[in-house]
Amino acid sequence: KVKASEFLAGFLKGAKLIDKNGEISGNKYVPTGSAVTLGGASYYVLVRGDISANGAVDKYDYIMLKRICLNTYKPDYIDTRVSDINEDDEINAFDYILVKRHVLGTIDIFK
Repeated sequence: KVKASEFLAGFLKGAKLIDKNGEISGNKYVPTGSAVTLGGASYYVLVRGDISANGAVDKYDYIMLKRICLNTYKPDYIDTRVSDINEDDEINAFDYILVKRHVLGTIDIFK
């Protein structure tokens, strides 16, 4: 859960954060799939574990990762990138357990 204002503070002046609904600013969380634009270039934002692209790793991501592991949901490229929590080039039960534990508060996948 990183707020847009905090995220953009790390970039040069003039950088904008945009998602599918337009510009993001202030206290709105930065979601997976949004883009930073600066000087005519765009850079996509990928938030590890944020499969639902709502800016937080929560129960929705836990459910999506469970569906990926059960082969009831086919992830696209971005989903694949943010679902590999332990970065072993596979999406499997280990990633699912890490997200589950993160949602339950027993670990922090960002540390």
